[in-house]
Amino acid sequence: MKKRWWLPLIVTLAWAGSAQADGGSACPEPTGDATHDRAEAKKLFERALMMEPSDPSMALEHLRCAERLAPRAAIALRMGTIEERLGNLEAAADAFERYLELAGEHAPDREPMKERIAGLRAQAAEQAHHPEDNALPAGDEPAGSETQAVAGWVVGGAGLAFVIVGAALLGAAKAHSDEVHDIEPGTTAWTADEASGTFEQAETEQAVGIVGLAVGGSLMAVGALFILTAGEDDESTAWSLSLGADGHGARGALRVSF
Repeated sequence: MKKRWWLPLIVTLAWAGSAQADGGSACPEPTGDATHDRAEAKKLFERALMMEPSDPSMALEHLRCAERLAPRAAIALRMGTIEERLGNLEAAADAFERYLELAGEHAPDREPMKERIAGLRAQAAEQAHHPEDNALPAGDEPAGSETQAVAGWVVGGAGLAFVIVGAALLGAAKAHSDEVHDIEPGTTAWTADEASGTFEQAETEQAVGIVGLAVGGSLMAVGALFILTAGEDDESTAWSLSLGADGHGARGALRVSF
């Protein structure tokens, strides 16, 4: 009989689908067995911690199920943290209040948490009075972020141009230097003004080429940082760039502080 290789595949897919459905199914009902319910709540809590970074909303669902089975201070505290992260300020304040109730006198952060709850209530009330200020329209970004990103690309592009020119000058400097060194020593051409001028040109091209590479590399770094930090709220970013060159080389330094 011909082996039906697709049967195990169907079984595997069905099992995976059922497992996924179980993950989003209704909360398990309390059994009345405190030990069993605590164990199930712990499993749900650990599962919520694992999925919180990628799916905080689903993590909240698991925590609600865990709290229903066995209310614990750690569960309420985690719920409050996630609710605050999602911008649900009233829900976060409620969860933190449950945390204080469940922790009782053992809560090490009782007073700071009370202040945090009051702050969340105040922010929620302010948002209720000014809903138009709560968020930007979908797809909109601060104009400063877009401007900074564009500036980053411009600066980075200029840096790339400097690098290309610097590399070309270094190549030309090597070619001119080799041209002079290929002249046989002791000949009239070796001491000619033309040879001397070619060698000086090679030195100049080398110095300017090194400066070009230094300037270009620094500008590319600044441009990349502008692009990477576009959209951040921290306005304390300070940029400083110093470059210099002497007769025989170049020096460059890039300082960025946040």
